[in-house]
Amino acid sequence: MTLLKKSIVRFFEFINYNNINSKLSVEEIRRINLTNYIALIIIANIIGYSIFCTIAGFKQFLPALIFHFVSLVITSFIIVINIKGHHKAAKIFLCTYTPIMMAGVATFIFGKDPGFQLFILVSLLIPAFIWSYNEKKYLFGFLVLNLFLYIGIEFFPPIVNNLVNIPKNYIQQFSNSNLLINFIGAAIAIIGFQVLYNSSERKLVKQAKELRISQKERSKIYSIIAHDLKGPIGTIKGLSELLIKDLDKENDKRFDDITKALFNTSNSTQALLENLLDWSKMNQLDIPLKQEKISVRECFYKTIKILNYQIKEKKHKVEVHINDDLNIICDSNSLCVIFRNLIANAIKFTPTSGTISISGKHEKGIIKFSIADSGIGMPDHIKNNLFNPSKNVVQAGTNNETGTGLGLLICKDYVDKNGGHIWVESKPNQGSTFYFTLNGINNI
Repeated sequence: MTLLKKSIVRFFEFINYNNINSKLSVEEIRRINLTNYIALIIIANIIGYSIFCTIAGFKQFLPALIFHFVSLVITSFIIVINIKGHHKAAKIFLCTYTPIMMAGVATFIFGKDPGFQLFILVSLLIPAFIWSYNEKKYLFGFLVLNLFLYIGIEFFPPIVNNLVNIPKNYIQQFSNSNLLINFIGAAIAIIGFQVLYNSSERKLVKQAKELRISQKERSKIYSIIAHDLKGPIGTIKGLSELLIKDLDKENDKRFDDITKALFNTSNSTQALLENLLDWSKMNQLDIPLKQEKISVRECFYKTIKILNYQIKEKKHKVEVHINDDLNIICDSNSLCVIFRNLIANAIKFTPTSGTISISGKHEKGIIKFSIADSGIGMPDHIKNNLFNPSKNVVQAGTNNETGTGLGLLICKDYVDKNGGHIWVESKPNQGSTFYFTLNGINNI
């Protein structure tokens, strides 16, 4: 039973079109696969009627059996050329051969009395399944072909005598069973089409909703960035003008203040632009993350080197609790960006001579990081919306440092894409601790 199940699964994997490099749309691939499924249903019907004809009388039904065998070969050929990539040819062949085959059964083989021409009407559904509206010339062309064949058989006298004469007592049974099969087949086809259509429609509605939310969030971020870039760039311009005016004046204190202010403003603007570049790469260029083994401590010290001036400027004490042998599996740029933003955040919101503590611990296959500060903390309405791109919950640092909140959104995106989780614990005037987890390996 297991072997049979595996064989069936492999068979359907074989006839399904799953080319990952294909430029075809999901809907077009679905229609390609439907072509094979419809051909399989036709093959099943041919085999069923062949078995019946064999049981009823092999010699009497020999012409029908020969016709069924030829039909079986041709229908199988449709599946083969579809698998080989000749999708349009397979669809044209299916939509042409199916009604012609039914017409042949209804005229040359059994005549029209048993009602085989009803299958031509059911085959009207085939073009609707496998041709899109963009291919309407094929869709309407094959609909006309089916109707032409049905009307010619149903309402006009036969042009030839049928090869197989079914006993009169079987004709009514054939007619009733064919009518029932057609009703059941049409009902199943329509229900199946509705299920597929509704499923596709639900996906489109969901995607449209997600797109609207994404566009709204990006527009919000862009407006925040534009607003926050305007301020520091204006400040840099103003300070530069003051610096130029005071060059000939002997005012060392004023010169020193302007220089420091200019540096701080330039530094915050650079951090914003770095975050903007990271966010742009991640969301628009869709650069894949490179998962590799990296040293946590090495990545951390690269980050501290970048932020060293700000740490010294505010006289912060930095405590590091990361073992030398602590390694992690993730994208190295991701980890450095996360460290940079979270530590810069701690520097910003911690008063002069404060403490920042960074730790990383291996816990059950993951590494749990924490960046804790002795800063001003935050109220719940800010804490609960830190990672929500539609909320602007930024606050000024202890030295009136500005920000956009974009850095934390980037941290969350990078943590999520590396399979981790990020959260924060904070209370006003009691500092904040940011936690995040990533997949880790130890002593490798």
